[in-house]
Amino acid sequence: MAKRQTKKIASNNKVTMYRIAKQISHEEQSLIVDLVQSHHSELLTGQKYQRDEAWLNIMETYNLHQITGPREVEELKYIFENLSKAAKIENSMDKIGRYKTGGGTYANSMSSISEQILGIIGERIEPLENIYDDDANYITTGQNSADDPLLENVEVIVDDNGEELLTINDLDYTGRNKTNWDWSTTNDIPETTNISPQSMTN
Repeated sequence: MAKRQTKKIASNNKVTMYRIAKQISHEEQSLIVDLVQSHHSELLTGQKYQRDEAWLNIMETYNLHQITGPREVEELKYIFENLSKAAKIENSMDKIGRYKTGGGTYANSMSSISEQILGIIGERIEPLENIYDDDANYITTGQNSADDPLLENVEVIVDDNGEELLTINDLDYTGRNKTNWDWSTTNDIPETTNISPQSMTN
């Protein structure tokens, strides 16, 4: 009985919060985002008491400038959370649209509020750079090191001393010289080594 009552209360709270989020005007949304941006450092990196104090300050300032009625801290948190979710969705759709153009011109479809929110939470949604990830082609990385398995360009150097030139086929996947295992083209045939079971155990 107690569990059912708790679930019912939680469900009613969600419905109430949903109605609250729908009833807010565009000006109030912009005001909430501006206030959160002014308390950015306390909300994202501060201790719990600093975050609580920042939200209380946001609530007091918001209620001084509200249009549709005063709101509590939980309501403001819920509204900002919904705005953040919408901004993330718009950001992902914007990326998809940009990649579809193949480098052509693309008209940004994000709202000003979403752009402002991404400026606040941008560090939290930036992807990590990983060359082995499927999205690595979309992330700009630095120059490859000698151990990097990706070779973008191979420079051909002409030597006046008549030494052998390296081509892309002469390099293994790490960029080092391949070992020539084709002994039919050379006179230096390696000596055969007899391997016995006793030598393998030693």
